[in-house]
Amino acid sequence: MRSLLTFIVAALMGALGIVTVHAGTAYAAGQTGAPTDRLQVWNLNTHHMRTDSSSCGTSPCTDYREFIAYITDPARVAYVPDIVTLQEAGTASLGVPSCQQFVTDLQNSTGGLDYHCYETAETGGSAIAYRTGRLSYVGGTMQEVQLKTRANADADCTTLSNWYALVLRLKDDLDTSKFINVASVHLPVVADNASNPDADCAWENTKSISSAVQGLGSASMQIMAGDWNHLDGTLNSSGQVAWECWYKGTNVDYPGTCGTTVANLGWKDAMYRACGGDYNCLDANHWTHASTRIDFLFVKTYAVYNQVTVDYALARQSAGGAGTLAPQYSDHRGQGALLRYY
Repeated sequence: MRSLLTFIVAALMGALGIVTVHAGTAYAAGQTGAPTDRLQVWNLNTHHMRTDSSSCGTSPCTDYREFIAYITDPARVAYVPDIVTLQEAGTASLGVPSCQQFVTDLQNSTGGLDYHCYETAETGGSAIAYRTGRLSYVGGTMQEVQLKTRANADADCTTLSNWYALVLRLKDDLDTSKFINVASVHLPVVADNASNPDADCAWENTKSISSAVQGLGSASMQIMAGDWNHLDGTLNSSGQVAWECWYKGTNVDYPGTCGTTVANLGWKDAMYRACGGDYNCLDANHWTHASTRIDFLFVKTYAVYNQVTVDYALARQSAGGAGTLAPQYSDHRGQGALLRYY
């Protein structure tokens, strides 16, 4: 009877896009859990969970496991991962491995810590992994936020049938008064040029996801992280920064909004704060794809520490260096920070 019940529960969770993995409680040698008032958080577009180590054609050879090696390397990071937002994981129609594989590899790299993950199983592959020795999922809060695009510059944003952001609510088991609302974001890749610069509906999508995160209830920490596929800004010919409208309306440290009808969404950009708002610093140290910055770790939290955009070479070193490993862990670079609760 118990085996049958376990099978039924597992089948229901799989249908809902929920993946759970259980293991021991040992810590990776040299790493500890974050202090009770803080969480160690990461974000990564996994490049379809690829583990290429030889010929990859025109696409870069990547191995996401090198990123796991970095975030669990005590020489790089003091604390074990508490939350990892993922993109391009578990897209069934594309044959992309589930976030369960990421969780399994993460557990192995931490010496057997227990992690769970949730995913949409839709195009974009948004997923969220979290450490169950510290955090618990608040049942019934998982939402898939349907994303939008526009056909041309004059068209309205219309919903896509198979692109979703993932939003859910966690509770800190070390302090049950603390809740964390989390979103993993992957906006569609669409033309972004002079004739249709907002084809991805970046502002509309960001507003919808932000609203969903807020709607989960009061929280001591909120996280909205992922791959926007949209620049934060560019330098013009005179060396001045032209910040994108969606970014101006999202970043609380930028004194502006996107349009006149919606107030600034109030999110802190962890890397923007690391650079004190200096675009040249962001461009040099925190680019995430093809020397541009299109992946972001937005937070609503009291303080942000130890911000890092993970270097390919350092991740490879953490994984053991040259040999059969790929030169990169993804075609994107992941971000991380230590976050302190309100």
